[in-house]
Amino acid sequence: MASQPSSFIVTLPKAELHLHLEGAIDPTTLLEMRQRHGKSSSLAEVEQLYSYQDFNGFLMAFKAVTEDLQTADDYELITYRLMERLKAQNVLHAEVYVSVGVNLWRKQDFELIFEGLDRGRQNGERDFGVSLLWIFDAVRQFGPVAAREVF
Repeated sequence: MASQPSSFIVTLPKAELHLHLEGAIDPTTLLEMRQRHGKSSSLAEVEQLYSYQDFNGFLMAFKAVTEDLQTADDYELITYRLMERLKAQNVLHAEVYVSVGVNLWRKQDFELIFEGLDRGRQNGERDFGVSLLWIFDAVRQFGPVAAREVF
């Protein structure tokens, strides 16, 4: 079991400069989203997603998690919960990647999704005092045409 950082480290103000939103969803939030969408799932099943042995396992977990991100409200929730956890670690600023390339590939309306992201960001900034900036991420395996769409 990993040891927790000292209280000195916890209380230091920090910046998180490379964080992927979809990879930062905690199991309880993912379970809540699944239940919102009528999926029956247990916390143990969700936690199993976060236990992988290699990069392929990570990719399969990422795929499963992003399948549960369907609405602007989902993105609002994961943004807000992320900011809550950042505040608990005394992170004052974060620059967060969003897999826009995955949204477009899934034929999701990114304009609506961005509205959810921004609501979560604004509410998180108001409630936790954490500032957050977005970095839009294109998926390199999808090629230059898909990357241009993200741009």
